[in-house]
Amino acid sequence: NLWDGKKQSRVFEFDPFTKQIVWEYHGTEENPFYSFDCGSCQRLANGNTLISETNSGRAFEVTRDRTIVWEFYTPH
Repeated sequence: NLWDGKKQSRVFEFDPFTKQIVWEYHGTEENPFYSFDCGSCQRLANGNTLISETNSGRAFEVTRDRTIVWEFYTPH
């Protein structure tokens, strides 16, 4: 969080053998995301990634090419 001084979060996938980042998601200027704490992510069986953004009560699913295919905002 607080990447480059911005309130912006990122999700990384690392290869444990090469110790390299093999995939990452950090949103876009039009659709950024940020969780101060307690955000999470999970790779789904279809290869997409489910990300929770706790500050705004948002959960969203992104494809490997970083396209948002589903999102939900809780009203609470």
